[in-house]
Amino acid sequence: MGQYQRKHQRKTRRVRFTWLYGVISALLILAAVVGGCIVFFRVDTINVQGNSRYTQEEIVAASGIEQGDNMFLINKFQVIDQMISQLTYLDDVTIRRGLPSTLNVTVTECTVAGAVRNGENGEWWLVSSGGKLLERQEESGDYLQVTGLTLSAPSEGTSLAVAEEQQSQRQALVDLLSALEEREMLSQTQAIDLTSSSTVTMQYAGRLTVRMKLSADFDYDVRVLATVMAEYVESKWPAEDTGTLDMTLDDGLPHLIRDASEN
Repeated sequence: MGQYQRKHQRKTRRVRFTWLYGVISALLILAAVVGGCIVFFRVDTINVQGNSRYTQEEIVAASGIEQGDNMFLINKFQVIDQMISQLTYLDDVTIRRGLPSTLNVTVTECTVAGAVRNGENGEWWLVSSGGKLLERQEESGDYLQVTGLTLSAPSEGTSLAVAEEQQSQRQALVDLLSALEEREMLSQTQAIDLTSSSTVTMQYAGRLTVRMKLSADFDYDVRVLATVMAEYVESKWPAEDTGTLDMTLDDGLPHLIRDASEN
């Protein structure tokens, strides 16, 4: 009995030693791999793609990454947040490692969807279709003019903010701009008025006043507008004729009304 116990104890010690040896070996290998990464994988080249407004030098400077930095010690998420914070027109940034020494930075830049007039002081703020404030201007320039909103503490790079009582108008604006951008119709839109608490009024192509409910499905309404323009206004009306497309009536149908001719 005693001999059996001694054999069992020796066998247990061998198993424990083998397990401990395996763990130590794994840790040493891991340490060697990590050490190799720290020593060898350093940034030598930074490639930037997708930029047009900002130069490669500006984007690299905003990232804070320098040649010689270790590729595996760079906090990509922190770098991306820093870049978007410093460069207002950046909408999205992707950073990928190209071993052994290259970082590939791909950026997406915001495009200006319109200029929002701040009802408090009359200044204009360029805005993206997602509602990001890009830049303050004294004039609206040639951009789509958005009126009827009073902005709350506007500043470059922040989301367009309004008082609680205008949240519905703000959301309607973002949804409408996104729908217009999706169908490539922003360039034909001259103005959007959000003064009403129930209706959005839009000037389109210099020919139509478009009235939509504030709670509308703007993807649908914009598709209707595109169809009306193609099948009626542009193909059947004289070039100088104007009118109103009203989609706010209780029957839920779009009503196209041509203005009376001056001739």
